[in-house]
Amino acid sequence: MPDHKILYIIRCGLPESAAGIRVFQMARLLQKNGYIVDFLCADPVAAEGAANHGHDQQTGDRVYSYQGFRYFVPEPSERGRFRNLAELVTAERLCRRVKKHQCAEGYDVFVLYNDPGPLTWRLRKYCSQQCVQLIGDITEWYAPRSRGKIGERLMPLMVGHRIQRLDKRCLDGVIAVSPFLYDYYRRKGMKTIFIPPLMQDSSQQTAVKYHYYTHPVINLVYTGSPGEKDLLVPLFEAVEHLNRKKLRFRLDIAGVGEEYLKVVWKHGSYSELGIFAHGRVSREEALLLGYRADFCVLLRKAKRYARAGFSTKMAECMSSGTAMICNDVSGPEQLLVNGREGFVIAGLEELEAMLEKVAGMEQNRIREIKEAAREKAKVLFSPAAYAAPLLKLMEKR
Repeated sequence: MPDHKILYIIRCGLPESAAGIRVFQMARLLQKNGYIVDFLCADPVAAEGAANHGHDQQTGDRVYSYQGFRYFVPEPSERGRFRNLAELVTAERLCRRVKKHQCAEGYDVFVLYNDPGPLTWRLRKYCSQQCVQLIGDITEWYAPRSRGKIGERLMPLMVGHRIQRLDKRCLDGVIAVSPFLYDYYRRKGMKTIFIPPLMQDSSQQTAVKYHYYTHPVINLVYTGSPGEKDLLVPLFEAVEHLNRKKLRFRLDIAGVGEEYLKVVWKHGSYSELGIFAHGRVSREEALLLGYRADFCVLLRKAKRYARAGFSTKMAECMSSGTAMICNDVSGPEQLLVNGREGFVIAGLEELEAMLEKVAGMEQNRIREIKEAAREKAKVLFSPAAYAAPLLKLMEKR
């Protein structure tokens, strides 16, 4: 179906972040099955680093290309804080751009990636008039924020309103990243498919344990920006206590530096405790730390945001053969077979005892768990496994 065209409307850019990776892998899957996919970016700097092909004469957007995809990016403007906030809550400018591209290209499907809500509402009648399917790619249900700029505090409220009030009225279908969101939209009677983070060519990625010391230790890793989502202090305390007599664990952290540890935990000589905070690093460096580890640790509060999302780091680590250690939040961790493909603890109070158990395991047993995680990832995160339901969802009306 070479004439079937999709416009992916995104608030991210190239595959350098979790959001960028998500939409890029989805587009690759569609492209491999004969679809033409373009990206319409809300952010003026979304495609920096891609090949610039100048301006599109019909729409006025800048056009970039990256690995066979076109990224349409708006011209930067000195709009000011008030106008940017107005655009967030109205999507007036973004909606005009969508309509210009529709007139120029004649798309069959619009896919909205985590739209805050206003564009979803604005496009409902337009899509019906144009015979265009409106699909939501939903990967977040944010927790309320009490701090930050007004736009950052508004976003969770807007997304929550869209999910609860608008999606059923406006969308023709939903791509849900997690079992929680899949079940939620199915209960609302919506056409819904489940697609977790996709890992292209995961079978070619291989974790190789790195020996940092002359004696064997268990390598742990955390990568990401914890913010208010991820819980690191219980992990710091467990590693410190277990290493009090001898270093048995090494914990590498990518995303925050030692200043973060001083603020949320305490001052100290962290390397002597077996804790190494590398600060913000490139995606390649973060992946390397993951490949060198035995286990990636992901601890979260048992709240809706944790159940609704699906961590890209979980998909990346398992695909390379690094097993997961998670706490039970009734989220994606329930897809793991506890003790065979990783470890899921019922509560944070069980973390130290579980790590003590891991420290006493034979290396062959740990290798078996890592290999089982990799085999699970080949099925769970394989694009081919989700091609059929995705293509069915994208079928013309």
